[in-house]
Amino acid sequence: MRDKTLLLIWVFVFIFVPRLSFAAEIINYNFNTQSFGILSHGSYWTMQPSGGVDNSPAVRLEYSVAGTSDKALGLALSSYESNEYYVEFDVRADGVPSGGSKYVKFFGSSVASQNNMTFGLSYTSNTQKEVSYYGDTICSAAWDGTTGGSCTPTFVVQSSTIDIRGGTWGRYKLWVKRASPGVENGEVKVWWNGVLRAHITEMDSNPSSSSTAFFYSLELGGYNHSTFNGTPWYLWIDNLVVSAEAIPTPICDFGHPYLCTTEETCEAVSGLHWCYSACWDSVCDETPTAAGAASLGGTQGAGLGGGGSVMIQ
Repeated sequence: MRDKTLLLIWVFVFIFVPRLSFAAEIINYNFNTQSFGILSHGSYWTMQPSGGVDNSPAVRLEYSVAGTSDKALGLALSSYESNEYYVEFDVRADGVPSGGSKYVKFFGSSVASQNNMTFGLSYTSNTQKEVSYYGDTICSAAWDGTTGGSCTPTFVVQSSTIDIRGGTWGRYKLWVKRASPGVENGEVKVWWNGVLRAHITEMDSNPSSSSTAFFYSLELGGYNHSTFNGTPWYLWIDNLVVSAEAIPTPICDFGHPYLCTTEETCEAVSGLHWCYSACWDSVCDETPTAAGAASLGGTQGAGLGGGGSVMIQ
């Protein structure tokens, strides 16, 4: 009887646990099937059979008129009951952007004060430089450490504006934690091309004590301001991933500071994983140096010099 019980336990673990480890991932779309899947989309979003990363299929938003109508690529989130999300995608802007964009917007409760959070492209500079929050856009926190409104968040990492213009692909990634209702414990991290550009804590991003703790929906693209000059431009997105989960806890090998133990997509080295190039946005957020590469030897260190510092977030 005991052996049968153990067998059943192992069967359960083998079959179900691997699936549970991926339960937080909501979508992972490269659009190669040329389908929007569970994403809703307005008419200005179209599926392009080529033009994506490596000239693969991708989705494209046309900005040819100002306003909101039919410009959102949407994902319903209420059923996941989460206040923490990862969003990452490849992005490029063709043409000369004007009028900005809501770009990435999280909506709060639909029944109480919404307390939305917007990672927008500036209506004037058309760059990605801040997050707006508190109600909708009453407060803002820019990547360079400046704030707008009465909110006083804490800046753990500061940097400069992110510029998606120029017609070349870049990788944009964010992690957001919506604050508990009435508590200033919201948090945001933003990466650009694998480099952590902003980390902001103690955000008053859910000020109404009567609101829910969770986000209601997510939209990409969206509103284009009246500063739009009338010349069409295009926002492309490829390799879109959305996950409902907390940010992973770093587990780094401090004896060999350029190796991580938890990065599944990096090259394995003696049971650990080398963090390089596309792997810089791993949970260890490390930038390899020439000294670190030389200390390990082998092909893993080849061509990875050039200075830098170790950043454990």
